[in-house]
Amino acid sequence: MNLIDKIDLYLENREHERSENHYPSEASKCLRAIWYSRKKVPKSNPMDASAIWKTEMGNAIHDRIAKFLADMGINARDEIPFKKNIEGLKFPVSGRIDNVFNEIGEDVGIEIKTTFGRGVVEIQKKRQPKWDAILQVALYLYLTDLNKFYLIYIGRDNGYRCQFEFTMKKDAIFMDGKKLDITLDDIVSKFKRVEKAVDSNDIPDREYKIAIKHGRIRPDGFSKNKVKYKGNWQCTYCGYRDHCWRGELEKYANSDNSEELK
Repeated sequence: MNLIDKIDLYLENREHERSENHYPSEASKCLRAIWYSRKKVPKSNPMDASAIWKTEMGNAIHDRIAKFLADMGINARDEIPFKKNIEGLKFPVSGRIDNVFNEIGEDVGIEIKTTFGRGVVEIQKKRQPKWDAILQVALYLYLTDLNKFYLIYIGRDNGYRCQFEFTMKKDAIFMDGKKLDITLDDIVSKFKRVEKAVDSNDIPDREYKIAIKHGRIRPDGFSKNKVKYKGNWQCTYCGYRDHCWRGELEKYANSDNSEELK
């Protein structure tokens, strides 16, 4: 076995501890996927070594930003943990903020997202971050003492980058000066649903849809008879997708039918 194979094997077999806490990254995640994770259901589609390498490259960019800030003379703290108990929740909300630095006498947070450059171009063009990132930053603002955050997107393949400025004023969240229709209660209600589902042992409904053709999930969708079938990207990257959709995949395996299912 060569060195790359050894590293790949290590990456694929790393064990990650999973607590009962709620995480900001789950604020928009499919409730069924969270339920599978809480119930310790084995993943049907675990990340392979190539996907893990891509994730680690994203982590490396986080590390470089921390170094750049230090080289610029900016005293930034990285990987800042927090944990907050919220009334009505059995378990706390916990997470880690990528970076915190002082800007004109005020502590400001940084949340870094890495993706492929074409995705960053689209986000910049529409001036619209992904909803999961918006909820994550909003939750940081609600649950910490920080009143300002920079959400930064960086393309792993081409270095393209853009940023959004989030602020909190009088319990309201603003993105680039525009008020967002997000409240803490909205986000916490999701975590309440998680706890209720786990306690009841009832598997939740799916929250996203997929495009199926010939018994296979088609990540990019497809067209047939001038009809466009398209699924949500969340299912494409879910480690439980085949387990979740097994019945439908089997149903369409030997059929020419094409569907958009939820």
